[in-house]
Amino acid sequence: MFCPRCGSPTESRNGRLYCAASGMDFSEVVAAELTAVAQEPPHDPEPSTVRWGGQWHCPADAEPMVEDAGRVTCPRCSRSLPPRLLYGLIEFHVHP
Repeated sequence: MFCPRCGSPTESRNGRLYCAASGMDFSEVVAAELTAVAQEPPHDPEPSTVRWGGQWHCPADAEPMVEDAGRVTCPRCSRSLPPRLLYGLIEFHVHP
């Protein structure tokens, strides 16, 4: 699995998920949601009225993701980051 902020691999240490490049650890809730996005088959992205901005990477294949009308989707595998996951990453997971 890959960090949705920088595309680096993630690693598990002491039961926690970390970005290998920055050392940022993910909360249990965000780690579970990232795992679900990476492991479950892609499905239609959830609608959002928010323009998220920033750079995002697919947790399944590290491909840079594309935002269109509030939906952040991987052009390679069609996976998307749900709005609640994006919010959690922006508000609670500062990526140095």
